[in-house]
Amino acid sequence: MYNFKAALVPMLYAIIVIIGGVMGYLKAQSLISLVMGLSFGIPIFGASLTVLRNKMSGYYTAVALIVVLTLFFHYRFVQTQVFMPSGLMAIVSIVTLLTMFFYPAKREEQ
Repeated sequence: MYNFKAALVPMLYAIIVIIGGVMGYLKAQSLISLVMGLSFGIPIFGASLTVLRNKMSGYYTAVALIVVLTLFFHYRFVQTQVFMPSGLMAIVSIVTLLTMFFYPAKREEQ
C-alpha cells in the first residue's frame, strides 16, 4: 500500500527547490544555485518516493535534508535581510517541516 499523503509534501518541496535552483541560474547566472538546487532537490524527491513505499528511512532522510535547508535559508535571510529568495524559502521550509511533523509517515501493517 502506498502512502501518498506523507510523500506529497516532501515531493512538492523538492520540486520547489529544483525550480528555485534553475531560476537562480537563469536569472542571476548562479551556477551554485543550480548545483545546490539539484543536489538537495533530487535526494529529497528520491526520499519522498521512498516514503511512498512506506519506508521510514525516506521520511527521516527528507526531514534531515529539509532541516539543513531551513537552517541555511534562515542564515542567509538573517545575513542579507533580503526576503527573496532566502526569506521565502525559509518560510516554505518551516511550513514543510511543520506539515511533515503534524502528518508523519506511518508504516502500514503488512
